[in-house]
Order: sequence, then structure tokens, then C-alpha cells
Amino acid sequence: MDWLHRFFRNFFPGGRGEFLDDSLRELLASSPNARDVRLVLRYAKLGVIIGIVGMLVYCAAVSIAARSLTALLATLGVCFLLGGASFLIGGLLGFLFGIPRSRQDEAAAAAPGGAAPAGAPPSYRSNTNLEQISDWLTKILVGVGLTQLANVPELMGQLTRSLGTAIGPTPAVGGTFGTLTAVFFGVLGFLAWYLVTRLHLLRSFTLAEQVAREVNLLTNVRIDDRAVRERAGDMLSEAVDRIRAVPLAQLQSPEDFAAWAKAQNLAGQYTDAALGYAQALAQAPRNREWAIEATFNSLYEPPPDGFVRAIQHGLDFLQRLGDDARIHMYIAAAYGQKHRWNQEQGAPQDIVQQDRAKSLEHARKAVQLDPSTKLVLRELWDPSSPGKDPAENDLERFYGDPEFTALLGP
Repeated sequence: MDWLHRFFRNFFPGGRGEFLDDSLRELLASSPNARDVRLVLRYAKLGVIIGIVGMLVYCAAVSIAARSLTALLATLGVCFLLGGASFLIGGLLGFLFGIPRSRQDEAAAAAPGGAAPAGAPPSYRSNTNLEQISDWLTKILVGVGLTQLANVPELMGQLTRSLGTAIGPTPAVGGTFGTLTAVFFGVLGFLAWYLVTRLHLLRSFTLAEQVAREVNLLTNVRIDDRAVRERAGDMLSEAVDRIRAVPLAQLQSPEDFAAWAKAQNLAGQYTDAALGYAQALAQAPRNREWAIEATFNSLYEPPPDGFVRAIQHGLDFLQRLGDDARIHMYIAAAYGQKHRWNQEQGAPQDIVQQDRAKSLEHARKAVQLDPSTKLVLRELWDPSSPGKDPAENDLERFYGDPEFTALLGP
């Protein structure tokens, strides 16, 4: 029976096996109810073992009475399918009854008029269809069950007779054993999954909602808004720290990569942010906002890679997605960085002049598309701009240039 012991040890949670034990340990690592969940699963495992032993004993008795190996295999197959189906049906019902209820609707109803405050940024909330379905099904099941209580004895009798013809040796014995097996595994599955859902899923949903709020918070922050970057509140800082702590290899969706990249950008980790934006755009290459943020982020990477990447991002955006004032503004700043770099490296004068011409070209296009970009470009250009960050000097090499003065001057 050593093979049977190894089977139970490796493929039922709560033991010392190498398969479900490791994944279960990771799943429950952050849950304060981990001990309770493990206890429930341990008793569920014990119940399954008891049920399987009972079925093996019954099938052996049927085989001995019928003196047939075929009878043993047929009865064993039916019993295992009956027990497994009952366990799954009971587990599904336990899961439906145990799904925690979201407080989103209550919070919305508590707001004056049930609406978001005026001027609030757009936000998203988790899909609660499963919760609503669970609520409807549980009410329907309870309601139908109460109205059919009088018919329960007749329905149980029909089940007993049907099972009796399937698992013998006589209809009475087979029906009784089949009914007890179905009830045993059904109740076991219901209790096990109801308790696991109540003990662990509530915390998982709560953590998911918290992360969703933090991602939504980052989604509504414009990373090129310096005032936000400088005066980020405690809530934003905590959200940034939590999202930055997630390893890049664990992310999957483009939204996850973009939120992770934005968090890295807000923390000043521009090279890491570039990796996140690259992953997000690889899955969603036509997302304009992420492409704009990736271009802006590249301006803060070390030269020459930073301005080279910013120019590449920007020109690729213009070719694929069309004009955008911010993209032209960032390209102008990138060519300003390139102009300074080439001058410091002693590049030929014609290359330096090409950088100046490209920067002026894109600055003009940005102001043409959106006159408000002139204020940002002027700050990058004018070293005496009030409240200027000394590091924001991408266009200062052109200060006093007649054409730049005509475009960005008072």
C-alpha cells in the first residue's frame, strides 16, 4: 500500500508532498488565517481518505459476492465518479455561499446623491458579477429548497433506487450505500470549500481591491506634472512603494507593466521604468498615453541612451499614431540634450547645428498644436524662469538664439 500512501501525500493538500504543498504554502503565506485554512484542508483530506477507504471496502465486498473482477472495476468506477461529482457539487455550493460581499455598492449609496464628487478623476472598480450571481443563486436555491421540503423523501427514494441498480449487489444495499456516499462527499465538499472561501478568499479580495485602488491612483497621475511629483502625498507614496516592490517577472498584463513603470518613474528609477514601459507597449503598441509616458521617461535616463531612446520613441509615435503636442515637446527637449552632448564631445559643427534645427522644428510644431506647451518649453529654455528647477535645462543652450527667442520669448 506504499503507492497509495504516496498518492495521498502528493496529490492532496496539507501533506508533505512536493506538488500541492509548495503551491499552497505560497498561496497562504500572507494570510493571517493560514493556520485555520490548513486545518480545514487537513480535515477535508482525512474525510476524503475515509470515504475512499469505505468505497474500496464496499467494492471489494461486491467483487467477492459476485466473484467477478468486472463487477469490482465497474462498481469502483461508479463509486469514484459518484464521490467526486458529489464533492465538486458540494464544493461549488460552498464556494457560492461563502463568497464575501463587496462594500462598493454601500459606499456608493452612502455618497450624497450616489454620485462621485464633482471634479473627481475617473476611476474603476472590480467586476462583482460573480458576487451578484452567487447572491442570486443562493437565494434561488434556498427558496426552491424551502418550497420542495415536502418532496425531499420522494426525491431521496428516487436517488436510492437509481443508484441501487448501478452499484448493486442488490438494489437496497447499493442504493443505500450510493446515497450515503453522495451525501457524505457532498457535505464534505460544501463544508471544506465554504470554510476555505470564508477564511482565505475575503482577505484575497480585500488585497486585490487595495491594489486596484493604488493602480487607479497611479493611473490618474500625470507623470509630467512636476507639482504632483514634488508634492505627492502619503497615499501616493505608499502606493508607489507597494507597486515598486512587485518583481517585474511576476507581472502579466500591459496595465500591470504600465502601473509598475509609472511607479518606478515617480520614484526616480527611470531605467527600471523604461523596462516596464517596453513590456507594456510590447503588448499594447497603440496605447497613446503609455507611449507618451515612455518618451517622457527616457528624457531622464542617463545620456546618450536617454535622449536617443526619447527621440526613437517620439518619432515612432508620430509615424504610427499621428501628431501630439507633448510628443513634439519631448522630442524638442531630447534634441536639446543631444545638442549639448555633441558640443561637449566635440562633434562636428554641422551635426550640432542639425540638433538645433530639429529641436526648433519640433518646438514650433508643439506650440502650433497646443499653445499651452509654450510655457513648459520656455521654462526649459529660459535659465531665469521663476521657480525653475535647475535640472530642467534641456533648451538652455538655445537661450538668446533669435529664432528660439521669437518662438518662446515674452
